[in-house]
Amino acid sequence: PGLGKLCFAGNLPEDLKCDAAKAGIDCLGFVKPFDFFSDIRMLIHPSVSESMPNAIIEALGFGIPVLAN
Repeated sequence: PGLGKLCFAGNLPEDLKCDAAKAGIDCLGFVKPFDFFSDIRMLIHPSVSESMPNAIIEALGFGIPVLAN
């Protein structure tokens, strides 16, 4: 199998969506947690302002490895 595909979930400003599309990254917008976490193999969560985001807790609840700063 391949390495997978990078995608953004959640709201992004339009300029970032355009940059992501040019780089071949899918922008999913709002996602339902169960559907999203059932389909991913790893969560990368960069954040400089959130100390313990729900997305990390939810991913860990699904047994998904998390890379966060």
